[in-house]
Amino acid sequence: MKKNIIIITLLFIALAIPAGAQMYRRGMSKDVSPFKEKRRAALARIQEVRANLTTEQRDAIRKLRDAFLDETVELRKNIREKGAEFRDLIKSENPVKSEVMAVRQELFDLKTILFQKKFDLRQEQRKIIKSNNAEG
Repeated sequence: MKKNIIIITLLFIALAIPAGAQMYRRGMSKDVSPFKEKRRAALARIQEVRANLTTEQRDAIRKLRDAFLDETVELRKNIREKGAEFRDLIKSENPVKSEVMAVRQELFDLKTILFQKKFDLRQEQRKIIKSNNAEG
């Protein structure tokens, strides 16, 4: 009985050490996260900018964002549909490479269009934010 407990304990330790090392290496440990500080700094900058916005700026940015969301509804829907189609093709029994690559290219093109629209939105938001800094 005592021998079995010792063997089970040693086996548990032998399996736990590599799992812990894996978590540490991937940054999954609570204390060690490679991007935690960068994320906190970025959030702090965003909160600082938001705190310094006037009501007019907040309203203008909200209108821009709402217009962006309305404009990209169909695009985001198409991205989800193409993504599902791509996953289905990849998981199929015998995927045809040309079909997979064609759908992948379509998905990439849709995501590129969305990225360009997001970039334009950010540029417009920056203009609004900088207009207040120039006045103040």
